[in-house]
Amino acid sequence: MARIILTILLFFLMGCASQQKQSFQVLEKPQLEYPVAARADSATGTVGLHLYVDKTGQVQTVHVTRSSGNADLDSSAVQYAHSLVFEPSARNGQSDGSWITWSVKYALRTDPQYFDIQVYAYRVQRLKDLLQTNEKKNKQTSRELYQQHQKFIEYALEHPKEILNAFVAPFLHDSVRSQWQSVWQEQSLPHVVLQDFLMLEVDPDVKKQAKKHCFELVWEEIDRVKNNDTRVLSLLYEYLTESFGSMLSPKQQKRIDAFFRLQA
Repeated sequence: MARIILTILLFFLMGCASQQKQSFQVLEKPQLEYPVAARADSATGTVGLHLYVDKTGQVQTVHVTRSSGNADLDSSAVQYAHSLVFEPSARNGQSDGSWITWSVKYALRTDPQYFDIQVYAYRVQRLKDLLQTNEKKNKQTSRELYQQHQKFIEYALEHPKEILNAFVAPFLHDSVRSQWQSVWQEQSLPHVVLQDFLMLEVDPDVKKQAKKHCFELVWEEIDRVKNNDTRVLSLLYEYLTESFGSMLSPKQQKRIDAFFRLQA
């Protein structure tokens, strides 16, 4: 999850009947959401807000006094402010509503090892949609999409214990999901993003590169299968035979044949 830095600038705006400055204590402060669309666009910034807190401590009205420059961040900050609950303010022994100022700062994580998988999935879907609507940019979009997949695969291989299939499932073709759903929870299968990519109308040169990558990746997944699970191995070997038959070396074909003979 992207790191969210929340900066609170809070003060009481005094009413005409009182000259005493009051402070507000936050009783409930839910987790602030950093919209994935904003993270995907690398949007950052601070949202200045003006809140009216009623006598029960509930936020009734929120006005944006300073925009972050991104509509999603502004909207998220307003929604967040409405969910805050303050300790009721007391004036002369009685609770009273007041206006306060509040600011929310959004900043992306800068850790080079951090991989935002939600942003990855969002960008992939956006690029897939662009492939269907803008044929003139096919080559550029194909390369950008493949590059996104390469980053995901690199992360998946570096974190083999993480089962990441659920994060990529939403943008996969139905046939890809159904092919692997029986082992979806047992084995990380990063190759599925390339399998999906190869089904698209992408640039031929990029597709050729991705096909070779996918072929090599499936073999790497075979070597990583947990406890030599025969269900997973069967599906991977079947996929290799059906989709990459002409690319199999005699040694690889022999290995596949030997496996299925043992299962017969």
